[in-house]
Amino acid sequence: MTVQQSRLKTKCQKGFSLLEALVAMAVGLVVVGAGFMLFQQATNASRTTLSKTEMEQNGRAALNFMMQDVSVAATDYQQGVGVPQTGSTKAVFGCTGCSTSTFLNNLATPIMPYDKNSMSSSSDTITVIYVDNTWPPTAQTVVTNNTTAPPSATISAAGDQMTITTANFNDPNGVARNYQDTLYGSKVGDVMLIWNPNGYALASVTAVGSGGVLTLGADALHLNQTTATAANVAALKGGASLYPASTAASRVKIVTYFVTNTAGPDGVMNTADDIPVLMRQVNGDATATEVADYVQNLQLTYDLYDPVSGLWQFAATGIGGAAPTVTDPTQIRKINMALQMRSQNKNSSGTYDYIWVSTAVSPRDLSFSDRYK
Repeated sequence: MTVQQSRLKTKCQKGFSLLEALVAMAVGLVVVGAGFMLFQQATNASRTTLSKTEMEQNGRAALNFMMQDVSVAATDYQQGVGVPQTGSTKAVFGCTGCSTSTFLNNLATPIMPYDKNSMSSSSDTITVIYVDNTWPPTAQTVVTNNTTAPPSATISAAGDQMTITTANFNDPNGVARNYQDTLYGSKVGDVMLIWNPNGYALASVTAVGSGGVLTLGADALHLNQTTATAANVAALKGGASLYPASTAASRVKIVTYFVTNTAGPDGVMNTADDIPVLMRQVNGDATATEVADYVQNLQLTYDLYDPVSGLWQFAATGIGGAAPTVTDPTQIRKINMALQMRSQNKNSSGTYDYIWVSTAVSPRDLSFSDRYK
């Protein structure tokens, strides 16, 4: 190969110029950048969709859980049972951290709505009451010093002790249980509904002893106020020295739902990673149970019916809210429930995602009315 041919071959193998290489790199970067942006947007959209799906599923599950209690409000229960007050000591329902937990007008109604009552200042609370028919035996007679023999149970003259039958009973599955059974038997914190022709009273079990003895001593709910002048167990004597022979009792559940915060991953309360949760508290339980995490807000409205005027009032707010308010909880016919769910993690913008899930329920024992009466 001659020198001239070598030079010609070298010239033919000449590469891109610096300018051409820069242009090619710029075009490549634009194409890759556009592809990356599309991929990132698709990833963010997918993450957002998954997050909202998870929030909706959790919200629906929480609402379904609430409906199990709300739908049976007033089952085998009265429109309202008076609760005692001694001086400034009023009876309360379990609602840890709530701004208000006293019964409106000292009356335990099947549904007690409160507006903006949770630790989260904008969130509502709801308390429902219904009879727990698993208690053995349901609606048993409880008499004191009565000549009818043999009484199935007795209640003390002061109303601070109740002795129930120790006979075994069958649970909902037909299994024989004892009154001290850990699952279905009597336990500390139970709330008893006691009644006779003189009226109704609520009492809280503070101890379960041998021989069927249930102590109704000083309790966290302040239901067992033996010195109260009315609405306590002793008042059921009606001024007499003995309780009527028809005095009977059942076990009820007083269930409250509210929103509060729990400590996040750092384990410290009142920090940025706190988790908002929906809680359920039953009777005199010292602690509430978590129903669902990342519930930012609980909003409740009510449809009311006035049986006297025959008028409906829709979407009334809870007690303590802006007008129109629920002044008579016995007029509640439908409960509209909405939960604001928050995403577990922040999105690409550094903020949380939120969605609302809602439902409505009309408890049969509240919504039914005899139109032929």
